[in-house]
Amino acid sequence: MPRASREAVTCSWRFIHWAALRHAKPNLVGSGESDQNHDKRRNRIIEEHGRKKQKTLNQLRRRRVHPEDGMMGRDDRLSRKIILLAAALALVLTASSCARKHKHKTAAHANPPPNVTPRRETKPNPTIPSGYSEQGIASWYGIPFNGRPAADGEIYDMEAMVAAHRLLPFNTWLKVTNLANNQSVNVRVIDRGPFVNGRIIDLSKAAARQIGLLGPGIGEVRLEVISAPRDIPANDFYAVQAGAFSSRENAERLREKYAERFGNAQLALKHGPVPLWRVLVGKEPSVEAANQLAIVLGAENKSVFVVRLDETEIQAAAAAGSR
Repeated sequence: MPRASREAVTCSWRFIHWAALRHAKPNLVGSGESDQNHDKRRNRIIEEHGRKKQKTLNQLRRRRVHPEDGMMGRDDRLSRKIILLAAALALVLTASSCARKHKHKTAAHANPPPNVTPRRETKPNPTIPSGYSEQGIASWYGIPFNGRPAADGEIYDMEAMVAAHRLLPFNTWLKVTNLANNQSVNVRVIDRGPFVNGRIIDLSKAAARQIGLLGPGIGEVRLEVISAPRDIPANDFYAVQAGAFSSRENAERLREKYAERFGNAQLALKHGPVPLWRVLVGKEPSVEAANQLAIVLGAENKSVFVVRLDETEIQAAAAAGSR
């Protein structure tokens, strides 16, 4: 018999022998089987497999192999069948042994949960990009409003670096440069204003002092956004301020008139020595749309301003009106 066939048969029977011994190994814990009985059982298995191995080798020696044949010889085919048979038998024996040994563990292993891709937290982009700039007239405001609530609800301090702007979101940081002397200051938007034609920002007294604007009172400046908030509320709308009154009754009459014509008009309250009731018309999704409405209202009233709608001022007006 060829050497390759003998080696294949030997390896196959060694594998079967190992699997049979593994299968026959008793669980000595609590089995009651003595070491002597176990040795006898092991020896019987070894002798039985030895006889089967010798019988298979004798059968292979009686067969002839045709070396000139390009096809696989019968001995090679038989060796291959023996290897496959041995592997199959070993797998069956090993599987049955493992099944008895680990039967109690199968219930404990549940299918792993499917992989879940974590959602990435996305931060909303600021509505006003850094670097946005505009140029116009600045003014400042002090004692009459000092210590009173600003439009965002916090108390206005004229010695803090803060400012009022009609459109920019609260907590936007601006670099304000006085074009007359090139002095600049950084301020945070907390209020709404100024409501005077031609002006773009109202500075606190301290900010105006720092850029040399305190004496003149007004001056041409350039505004540049250096930091914009990312927590802009979803109700980011714009309106047109069509009037401002110290009398709530007068403001309410104008509000009803515009609400009937345009479908939406609200009152906003600006705190001061005398409360100022502002009439805000429309609820537009963009500054451009609010500018179109301002053109219509401007034909009837020259003092109109496009402003951002702030819930804090509207809620303050509703609370004051209910008292």
